[in-house]
Amino acid sequence: MKIKPSLFLLLATLLTPWAANAQDNNTIILNENKNITIQPGQTYNFYDSGGPDNNYGKEEDYTLTLTCDGYITINFSQFQTEPTISSYICSDSRDYMLIYDGEVSDDNLITRGQTGCSYSLVTGTDYMAASGIMTIKWKSNNATEDAGWVATITGVCAPVVVNSNSVYTENFDSYTSHTNNASSPNTYPNDPLPQCWQFINRSDGSYPPYPKAFLTSNYAVSGNCLLLNSSGVKDLYAILPQFEGNISGYQLTFTYRNYGTTDGDGTLYVGYMTNPNDTTTFVQTLECPKRAALTTKAAFFLQAPQGSYIAFKYGDGAYDYDLYIDDVVVSVLPSCIPTGTPRCVELSAHTAKLSWDLVDATQTAWEVEYSTSPEFAGSLTVDATTHEDFSLRTLLLKRHITPVSVPNAAMMIPARGAKR
Repeated sequence: MKIKPSLFLLLATLLTPWAANAQDNNTIILNENKNITIQPGQTYNFYDSGGPDNNYGKEEDYTLTLTCDGYITINFSQFQTEPTISSYICSDSRDYMLIYDGEVSDDNLITRGQTGCSYSLVTGTDYMAASGIMTIKWKSNNATEDAGWVATITGVCAPVVVNSNSVYTENFDSYTSHTNNASSPNTYPNDPLPQCWQFINRSDGSYPPYPKAFLTSNYAVSGNCLLLNSSGVKDLYAILPQFEGNISGYQLTFTYRNYGTTDGDGTLYVGYMTNPNDTTTFVQTLECPKRAALTTKAAFFLQAPQGSYIAFKYGDGAYDYDLYIDDVVVSVLPSCIPTGTPRCVELSAHTAKLSWDLVDATQTAWEVEYSTSPEFAGSLTVDATTHEDFSLRTLLLKRHITPVSVPNAAMMIPARGAKR
């Protein structure tokens, strides 16, 4: 049963009916036919026309249609309607609710809600609409009113599909209208965050106010980026949505920059978590050097267990330092692993020194392809366990070796068959 209101609340209800008032964005009152979009990762309170305290009314006949870019679950903590004529009998002549996965159809019926009915819904149970559409039909007769229901409706993020024809991209730009450029927006922590991401140790705004995570246009490649703000005490975790299947064989590319390059600026780590609620399951696969300018990095997940989540970890910094992440892309790992930031670091009349960042510890050899003239091309294999650079010597045609052309002409990829 719902908690009954006091005399004061009863008088207030007579003067200002609940059905016409007091509904917020996270509360759904079934007092008329409604179509509502449920946001993945959000939970909504769901009540009959009497709200959280009062009974529903007579002769109600309403349909609620919910849609979500994911799954929808509903869970009743209380449910009480006019009892059926006799125990275990289910009757459409008494008050009842029907819940469907999709359109109204006998084949789509998930459960029936009716006190006394032998197959009525069970409180405390999650009922799911895997189609992303949940239809709820409610009908009461002209006889007994009762307490009704208290329930929660939740949008569940569907696993993201990544394959050779599909990639996951998050550039944070769809949230531009909600962005605050300040390093500490006065709307925090109510600013929206990327859909279906999870955060661990993100401050709720109370003291101490760090670490923080919010969207900003400061230092973004374009539009928005994700800002992580350090506390000097707790590491901050930003966890991507769950991906369908195993993330082994996936690659993550992104841009990032630190506010500066001092010890206080902290370090960004990339890895995976087997449990998105437990920081002890974080396994590091990449440590990102401090950069004060936007830098592109790539991380690869070759050994991640089934069901793992890709995660960023920002830590080791002092109090109130910022780090910016943008243009996050998850795709299938190509057959050859690209290097990290290939570049020409030294150039003379006859020598070009090529350098690159070691992606992780799994590579055993790199294949270097080069050209000393339009008519000649060569290749060779470099031992990755002892080299992160290589010098090309006796380059006779100086006119083909310039600071612009050398980095573009030199490609470094792992030797085939030597990824691990």
